[in-house]
Amino acid sequence: MQTGIVGLPFAGKTTLFQTLLSHKTKEAAGHYGAAERGVVHVPDERLDKLTEMFNPERKVPASIEYVKVPGIDQESHRGSGLPAQFLTNVKTVDLVLLLVRAFENDNYPHPSGSVNPGRDLDYILSEFLLGDLAIIENRIEKLKKLIPKTKQDRDIRELEVLKKCRDSLEEEQPLRELELTAQEELLVRGFQFITAKPLLIVLNISEDAIGSEFELISGYERYKGTNAAITALSAEIEKEIAALEPDEAQAFLDDLGIKEPATA
Repeated sequence: MQTGIVGLPFAGKTTLFQTLLSHKTKEAAGHYGAAERGVVHVPDERLDKLTEMFNPERKVPASIEYVKVPGIDQESHRGSGLPAQFLTNVKTVDLVLLLVRAFENDNYPHPSGSVNPGRDLDYILSEFLLGDLAIIENRIEKLKKLIPKTKQDRDIRELEVLKKCRDSLEEEQPLRELELTAQEELLVRGFQFITAKPLLIVLNISEDAIGSEFELISGYERYKGTNAAITALSAEIEKEIAALEPDEAQAFLDDLGIKEPATA
């Protein structure tokens, strides 16, 4: 599974990315097309037991590829849509992990001048929606010119589905919320719409907010929905925990009143 880590500059994407790659067995990470990628193998006791029982020639653990996509620059791209390179990197992922800053740090000023998770969420999600809408409108215009000439049944059916998707987006409803038949999904699968992908919103909180995650999340219930969830963690603290030996890490967790790392 491929997970894309996205967010505004200084949201903590690099910290979270490095943490996710550091605390599990991993393959070499690298930069590809302006995005940073790395693969982690996920331990599974069930797989270990089956391997012991049947002694196969190879043991292939489940793996997750994380893609850290460069930050969305509000000022550079405001009003002009998401940059092409960003869309290229996000289109191929199976899940979008949207990291949203909910901590103060004077050394890394927020691009908008103040920390406001709700404002940032509204901006990014609206950009995702507008990006999908632009693709749909362009394709609809092409199909309208093409269908009178070709009269292809598939093109006609694709046009109807795209109109359905357009209506959903114009009502500010992401495509993951739209009910499509299996045949309709097949017709638009190749577009790899961002708002059709499962979404995990992660509030990056400060150390002082640890223990208050549920209260914080409760203020953002409106962002939950079909294949859309929200959680909270402190990427900086998770990075510190990942760098410790197991005994030291457990002691650190106990001091903070945390049962287990959020990235476990």
